[in-house]
Amino acid sequence: MSLLQVFFIVSGFTILLLWYDIYKKQKFKILHILFFLGTAISLLIFTLYPSILQKFGKFVWVQRWADALVYMAIIFLWYFVIFLFNNIEKNKSDTTKLVRQIAILEYEIRKNDKK
Repeated sequence: MSLLQVFFIVSGFTILLLWYDIYKKQKFKILHILFFLGTAISLLIFTLYPSILQKFGKFVWVQRWADALVYMAIIFLWYFVIFLFNNIEKNKSDTTKLVRQIAILEYEIRKNDKK
């Protein structure tokens, strides 16, 4: 077993632990949970049975199976960046609404105090 395979196995189990924690806390939607679970299981399967990865590489029309892994990693990273960007925008919107509500309440309190 090569050092790369050991790294992939440790990464797969780490992703599975993170998936279980996320699943328990119910912080993500079901699509996110399935995506993380699929990533972890496929990482473990491809590491333990490299012949499956070779067949998968031929299925997606790439010469080397490592290219298929790189493409999958790029897709995963883009998905994660979009997910994080969506969360940041949602937090900005929520913060703006909260600040607006606090400002209105403070204005009404000051207005009532002057009377």
